[in-house]
Amino acid sequence: MTRASGRASPRARCRCPARGRTTCSKYVAKSSETNSAWVRSICLMRRVRSPAELGLTADDRHRLERALREARDARHLRRLLAVKLVAEGQSVADVARLCALSRPIVYRWLGRYLESHQSEVLLDRPRTGRPRGASRLTDTLLRRVVQQSPQEAGWATHGWTVPLLCTHLRQQGIDVSPRTLRRRLHEAGLRWKRPRYVYVTRAPHLAQKKGALSAV
Repeated sequence: MTRASGRASPRARCRCPARGRTTCSKYVAKSSETNSAWVRSICLMRRVRSPAELGLTADDRHRLERALREARDARHLRRLLAVKLVAEGQSVADVARLCALSRPIVYRWLGRYLESHQSEVLLDRPRTGRPRGASRLTDTLLRRVVQQSPQEAGWATHGWTVPLLCTHLRQQGIDVSPRTLRRRLHEAGLRWKRPRYVYVTRAPHLAQKKGALSAV
């Protein structure tokens, strides 16, 4: 109990340091033990495991170097580089910053590589992708339309253009965009050429004209 004068006892003066009061020696000892345990746990969390602890060897580094020289896909190249940097001893946080990846992504590709130690597992898996548009527009149909003259199809022109061809196909029930049409023409092996204009009727006295020009 406290005295009648209102003076607090030493035990009553023990308060949490967050409130700005004096603490007793027992509280200080307990707090220091808690802090030291917390520091030890943080050090263990921040410790970077070596490549050997992760399961990466010198053969893995050589294998990843060869794959980097042969890689042609940008995403495959970045994944190979990330795993190779980890195999060389860099931390996952540094590798994620250098390769513009997140740490979970680096851990994912590292774990996938460690399952088989093959660089091919870092490639993109086959995807179904978006359904192909204008499925009715086959290469055979496209060749048959292009080989036909636009005048025979009812158009007042001598050569096909992409907008005109899109309009003609749309009238036949095939809705295709100019971008898709250019890609399909390229896939079919067709190339655009400028039309070559020729005289419909032979000019009179053409031989004499050519002879006069050659004499000059």
